Amino acid sequence: AGIDKAMKRLQFCCGKRQYFTPSVLYCSGPNIISGVCAINRDQKYMTLEKGVQTPVHYCMKCWKDFPGQEKIKLPDDWQNLEVAKTDFIEKTNGETVPEPFVDCAVCGRKNHEICVLWHKDCGRPFVCDKCKKHRKK
Repeated sequence: AGIDKAMKRLQFCCGKRQYFTPSVLYCSGPNIISGVCAINRDQKYMTLEKGVQTPVHYCMKCWKDFPGQEKIKLPDDWQNLEVAKTDFIEKTNGETVPEPFVDCAVCGRKNHEICVLWHKDCGRPFVCDKCKKHRKK
């Protein structure tokens, strides 16, 4: 509760730290077509992030279907590349990402993008409600 008061005093929008909930990841294994291979929150999975534009994820069930193989042939989406199993790393689907702030172009106050329903691709600088009201006077 102390952080809320301190952040409010510093003129943050809601006085809370906001985080996005980890999203469901989808496995690139053979069950991807039927849609049953999801990697839910707090589940372990294997991922390849280096050398590919889009990360490749395998749930642990599908990963165990590759026993003893030194290389894995990636799905068609990845141009049938073969990659060493040792290039994959184990992770847990639990990454929480902090909600980004946007600074008011006039006064510099920080607001969560979600609190003020603003996105960086809006095409215009952000101006907070207090500054909008002050300009109208």
